[in-house]
Amino acid sequence: MDSGSKFQMTNAQESHLELIKGRISLLLDHKYRAGQQAAGDDLWTKPALPAATEEVVDLVAYIVTLTDQHAAIKSHLHAARKHPQDADQFIAAALKILG
Repeated sequence: MDSGSKFQMTNAQESHLELIKGRISLLLDHKYRAGQQAAGDDLWTKPALPAATEEVVDLVAYIVTLTDQHAAIKSHLHAARKHPQDADQFIAAALKILG
Protein backbone atom coordinates (compact mmCIF):
# COMPACT_ATOMS: atom_id res chain seq x y z
CA MET A 1 0.00 0.00 0.00
CA ASP A 2 1.48 3.37 -0.93
CA SER A 3 1.99 6.10 1.65
CA GLY A 4 -0.59 8.34 -0.05
CA SER A 5 -3.51 6.03 0.68
CA LYS A 6 -6.29 7.11 3.03
CA PHE A 7 -6.64 3.80 4.86
CA GLN A 8 -7.55 4.23 8.52
CA MET A 9 -7.05 1.35 10.91
CA THR A 10 -9.53 0.77 13.69
CA ASN A 11 -8.61 1.52 17.30
CA ALA A 12 -8.43 -2.24 17.92
CA GLN A 13 -6.01 -2.65 15.00
CA GLU A 14 -3.86 0.23 16.23
CA SER A 15 -3.79 -1.27 19.74
CA HIS A 16 -2.83 -4.66 18.34
CA LEU A 17 -0.02 -3.11 16.29
CA GLU A 18 1.31 -1.28 19.36
CA LEU A 19 1.25 -4.55 21.32
CA ILE A 20 3.23 -6.30 18.58
CA LYS A 21 5.76 -3.46 18.33
CA GLY A 22 6.24 -3.44 22.10
CA ARG A 23 6.83 -7.18 22.25
CA ILE A 24 9.24 -7.09 19.32
CA SER A 25 11.18 -4.27 20.93
CA LEU A 26 11.55 -6.17 24.22
CA LEU A 27 12.46 -9.44 22.50
CA LEU A 28 15.01 -7.76 20.24
CA ASP A 29 16.62 -5.91 23.14
CA HIS A 30 16.93 -9.12 25.18
CA LYS A 31 18.22 -11.21 22.25
CA TYR A 32 20.74 -8.59 21.13
CA ARG A 33 22.16 -8.10 24.63
CA ALA A 34 22.40 -11.85 25.23
CA GLY A 35 24.14 -12.32 21.88
CA GLN A 36 26.62 -9.55 22.59
CA GLN A 37 27.35 -10.99 26.01
CA ALA A 38 27.89 -14.47 24.57
CA ALA A 39 29.93 -13.42 21.53
CA GLY A 40 31.79 -10.47 22.95
CA ASP A 41 32.54 -8.91 19.56
CA ASP A 42 30.50 -6.16 17.97
CA LEU A 43 27.80 -7.69 15.78
CA TRP A 44 28.46 -5.28 12.91
CA THR A 45 32.09 -6.46 12.65
CA LYS A 46 31.20 -10.15 12.15
CA PRO A 47 30.16 -12.00 8.98
CA ALA A 48 26.36 -12.16 9.27
CA LEU A 49 25.46 -14.44 6.35
CA PRO A 50 26.38 -17.81 7.96
CA ALA A 51 24.45 -17.01 11.14
CA ALA A 52 21.51 -15.59 9.20
CA THR A 53 21.34 -18.73 7.06
CA GLU A 54 21.27 -20.92 10.18
CA GLU A 55 18.53 -18.76 11.70
CA VAL A 56 16.40 -19.01 8.55
CA VAL A 57 16.72 -22.80 8.53
CA ASP A 58 15.79 -22.89 12.22
CA LEU A 59 12.80 -20.61 11.55
CA VAL A 60 11.50 -22.89 8.79
CA ALA A 61 11.79 -25.89 11.11
CA TYR A 62 9.88 -24.03 13.82
CA ILE A 63 7.14 -22.92 11.40
CA VAL A 64 6.63 -26.48 10.14
CA THR A 65 6.57 -27.76 13.72
CA LEU A 66 4.13 -25.05 14.85
CA THR A 67 1.85 -25.85 11.92
CA ASP A 68 1.84 -29.53 12.89
CA GLN A 69 1.26 -28.67 16.55
CA HIS A 70 -1.64 -26.37 15.65
CA ALA A 71 -3.27 -29.18 13.66
CA ALA A 72 -2.76 -31.64 16.52
CA ILE A 73 -4.26 -29.26 19.08
CA LYS A 74 -7.29 -28.66 16.86
CA SER A 75 -7.69 -32.41 16.45
CA HIS A 76 -7.56 -32.97 20.22
CA LEU A 77 -10.11 -30.22 20.88
CA HIS A 78 -12.47 -31.49 18.19
CA ALA A 79 -12.18 -34.98 19.69
CA ALA A 80 -12.95 -33.55 23.14
CA ARG A 81 -16.12 -31.99 21.78
CA LYS A 82 -17.11 -35.17 19.91
CA HIS A 83 -16.34 -37.48 22.86
CA PRO A 84 -17.20 -35.51 26.01
CA GLN A 85 -16.71 -38.58 28.20
CA ASP A 86 -13.01 -38.52 27.22
CA ALA A 87 -12.66 -34.73 27.02
CA ASP A 88 -10.18 -34.53 29.90
CA GLN A 89 -7.65 -36.76 28.14
CA PHE A 90 -7.97 -34.85 24.84
CA ILE A 91 -7.63 -31.50 26.58
CA ALA A 92 -4.62 -32.80 28.53
CA ALA A 93 -3.00 -33.88 25.25
CA ALA A 94 -3.60 -30.42 23.76
CA LEU A 95 -2.21 -28.71 26.84
CA LYS A 96 0.89 -30.93 26.77
CA ILE A 97 1.66 -29.64 23.27
CA LEU A 98 1.24 -26.07 24.44
CA GLY A 99 3.66 -26.67 27.28
